Amino acid sequence: MPLRVKWAELLKYLRFILFVVLFLFLALLFIVLVAGSYGRSILPTIILALGILLALLIIVYLIFKLVEYNALKKRLDWLITQLELPEENEILEELRLAVIDYNPEMKEKTCSICALEMGEKALIISCLKCDKIFHKEHFIVWLRESESCPNCKNLILPFD
Repeated sequence: MPLRVKWAELLKYLRFILFVVLFLFLALLFIVLVAGSYGRSILPTIILALGILLALLIIVYLIFKLVEYNALKKRLDWLITQLELPEENEILEELRLAVIDYNPEMKEKTCSICALEMGEKALIISCLKCDKIFHKEHFIVWLRESESCPNCKNLILPFD
């Protein structure tokens, strides 16, 4: 299983555990408030323990999200560097991307992100998997939100 999939699975399980503990915490808090004197003996200790567990889970989840954000930023910076050096760049070929000058004789004439026509001197990115073209600037902005081609969902940003 690729590391990207393992990381996503880990975050999914962590999020699920976080919601379960939050639900238990709120349910027990409600029971203490409604139960009166019977529920006031042991339930506060359980609520305190669940509250501490909930706080720890939130901290761990936020740390994981921060690490994920930093990894995405590094991969995006790396890809932008690769896009600046397009001449015979084997890495771009592996990612199924090409940086080319726009030619009016091309089949595609509009950016698949902004739907505007390409200018004659436009530097464009072409997805070699689906043959769609994008303005370079728009493609980089797109990658800040998504790690795949806007059209065919080909994974662009590799995961270490």
